[in-house]
Parts: sequence; structure tokens; C-alpha cells
Amino acid sequence: MTAGAPSDGRATGDVAIQQRRLIITLAITGVCALAAIAGIVGGMAYHIGWMTWLFLAALLVGFGAHLWFMVGFLKCRGG
Repeated sequence: MTAGAPSDGRATGDVAIQQRRLIITLAITGVCALAAIAGIVGGMAYHIGWMTWLFLAALLVGFGAHLWFMVGFLKCRGG
């Protein structure tokens, strides 16, 4: 075993890929959360119709980012 390698048999590259994927997912989720908040406030409080579509799009993109993360995680595990 090389120095710095995980003890459970995973390659160090897999861990780096998952860390990168997690950071990207968290960034996308943060942006989508802000967009969803803006969309729901604009749609419900100010009655701006297209803001409701912004809310729905932010939800879909946020869920898509999490799905992308989970699929990548399962691919690395071989599942």
C-alpha cells in the first residue's frame, strides 16, 4: 500500500473525483436555493408570473445536481 492511500482499497483518484463532484453539487444547490427563494417570493408576493417558472426550474436543476452526484457516487462504488 502506498503512503496516503485510503485503507479500504479505493484509489485516491476516486476520492478526489468525489470531492470535486460534491463541491460542484453544493455550489449548484446554493445557487438554485437562492433562485428558488427569489422565484417563490416574486411569484407569490409580487404576482410576477414568470418567477414561478424560475422557482420550478431551480427545483429541477437542484434535484438534477443531487441525482448527478448520487449516480457518480454509485458508479465509483461499482453499484
